[in-house]
Amino acid sequence: MLADELTRHDRPEDALLRYEAIRRPRAELALKLSLRADRAAQLTNPVGRRLRNYVVKHTPTHAHVRQLEPLVHDPLPSSADTRQGDTPPIKVAPARGRGAPSRGTA
Repeated sequence: MLADELTRHDRPEDALLRYEAIRRPRAELALKLSLRADRAAQLTNPVGRRLRNYVVKHTPTHAHVRQLEPLVHDPLPSSADTRQGDTPPIKVAPARGRGAPSRGTA
């Protein structure tokens, strides 16, 4: 992606600004989700830990996946997509987790 932007712009400064504008929102979301998960993982209060474990255990897999969709499903525009104004979706295999059958079982 950075190489695309460097190719499209005459000045490297312009390319870096565009690259940052594209990448920053996703990076900030990744940081936000990471900090939230870290706070939940580091709970020391026994009641808080039990509540966290209960919520995680009883939250459907699709809810966990939906929280991560902006990071893994939202496509980043390539230079060709940006010029045409059309960004095709990235195809990602469905997540497997609780409730999803494992391989070899029916």
